[in-house]
Amino acid sequence: MFPSDHESQTLLSSLVAKHGFDSDILRYESWNHHRHNEPEISYPYFGNRLAELYEELQNPKPRTRLESWFERKSGARYMLMATMIGVFIAVIIGILGLGISGFQAYVSYQQWKHPIKDT
Repeated sequence: MFPSDHESQTLLSSLVAKHGFDSDILRYESWNHHRHNEPEISYPYFGNRLAELYEELQNPKPRTRLESWFERKSGARYMLMATMIGVFIAVIIGILGLGISGFQAYVSYQQWKHPIKDT
């Protein structure tokens, strides 16, 4: 976007400092990329940024605390996540089952202590 001459860089620095432009725009390096049969094409402004974007797409950073808790860059993290969710659901169902069985025991005890007599 901005050439590498001194005036353009000064303008860019003032835009970042005074108007809140993204400071990442200040860092750019030239990056050469070409196919085997193709003549050399230069991407002096966006080469490194495109490489960083490609790397981010290939290996995304975790967005939440839960995702960052799981190990990055491993296929096993999805299995671990599924296992943790399954264990959580099993614990919830177990607690609910324990509550229901406790209530059933209480009702049985009350019925045993206070039987209803037929007339």
